[in-house]
Amino acid sequence: MANFRKFAKRLGMGLLAVVAVMAMLWSISRALYPTDEQLEALAIMQMPAPPDGDNAFAALWTLDRAVPPDDMPQVIEIDAARIAELPQFPEQTDAGSTEFVSAAEQYPDLAPSSGDRDLFCNSERENCLEKVAADPSTYRALVERNRALLDRIDALADYDFVRQQLPWNMSVSLLVPGRAYLSTTRNALWFAEGRIDDALAASCRSIDTWRRLGASGDTLILRLIANAFAVEHHGEVLAEMLAELPVDHALPAACGPALAPPTPEELSICTAMRGEFALMTATTGPMLKEINEQNWWSPLHFSLLYDARATEAAQAQNFAPMCAQHELERIAADRPEIEPTETRDGSRFACLGNLAGCFMSINTAPAYSRYRLRMQDFGARLELLATLAWLRENADRSDRLEELLEQRPEAFKSATRQVSIGENGASLHIPMFGEPERE
Repeated sequence: MANFRKFAKRLGMGLLAVVAVMAMLWSISRALYPTDEQLEALAIMQMPAPPDGDNAFAALWTLDRAVPPDDMPQVIEIDAARIAELPQFPEQTDAGSTEFVSAAEQYPDLAPSSGDRDLFCNSERENCLEKVAADPSTYRALVERNRALLDRIDALADYDFVRQQLPWNMSVSLLVPGRAYLSTTRNALWFAEGRIDDALAASCRSIDTWRRLGASGDTLILRLIANAFAVEHHGEVLAEMLAELPVDHALPAACGPALAPPTPEELSICTAMRGEFALMTATTGPMLKEINEQNWWSPLHFSLLYDARATEAAQAQNFAPMCAQHELERIAADRPEIEPTETRDGSRFACLGNLAGCFMSINTAPAYSRYRLRMQDFGARLELLATLAWLRENADRSDRLEELLEQRPEAFKSATRQVSIGENGASLHIPMFGEPERE
């Protein structure tokens, strides 16, 4: 019995020593993190003040509802209050209690019918001009039925930027302006009806609009959608128009800014990633708190395993390189090589004081390299479209097409990829870094 008591005493002392050591290591970990470097990254990832001008968020949020511009601020205010009352993640057992209903839904619905949606040009792989020209009367009626929505889409050209105006919440879908490309069909109809300059000008205004709104967009999904609207929808239709026109038909003034060379800042993913970071930091803590508010001991458990400041700073350290000067230099040189952002694992010393935060960082730090490459591809496609317009303007030169292509402005050229001429000189091709080759 004496030996057992002696063993139990030693075991107890050993366990106390382990607990003491772990407590000491936990305290040191909490004291050391976040580091100065991580705090600097955290400052970099904070969203700056919005630029001067008008924010398009409310117009996009209410796009397919007949909300008068004067009522849009009130809709945003009501929706913000409703979202603030929602949990970060909907209760699966009682989804109806957390369902979000926008105040915009009290206004008439402008969304096209399912039949009309099928009629609109909606794929870059179809020739919109040919589709509309084959049945102009049908498309004239389609445009008339949806005139109110198309007018609201056109009005987006009056805005200067997009910035989130609602609380970040995973219970509510992010802003996805899915129907804002529909004006491509109307522009194609104008072209088929002989309103050539109106069609060209409208297409170029839309390209310029989505370049501007996309560059300021503070979510990745909005950034990618804006890119698609600019080059895969309006850009494709503009290219189809140019292919149909004689080379001496001058482009409207609106095509100047639409076809201007993109800057490295425009092709940077920084602003979108700052928004993604804001979304991540706004939802990570509440999600963990909701998970841990199930037992009396959960608050203590949560405070021991999760350090919000250290988690945010570590996540910022992953994202900050996308906002660095060397990233702009890489984009300007059009280099496809990207150093992958760091992915932390749960074995690092920092995780001793922030185990739950490290786990969340592992599961919420996807690889963004392909999106950075797709941004460069977006720039290459803009340059290709501008090259097409420049070749038309200079078609009266005696140079061969190959020679003329080499003489285009340096701003339309990439240091790492070459534009090639397709069979019979009927197309231009450029290699893609993140997508299949385009023409």
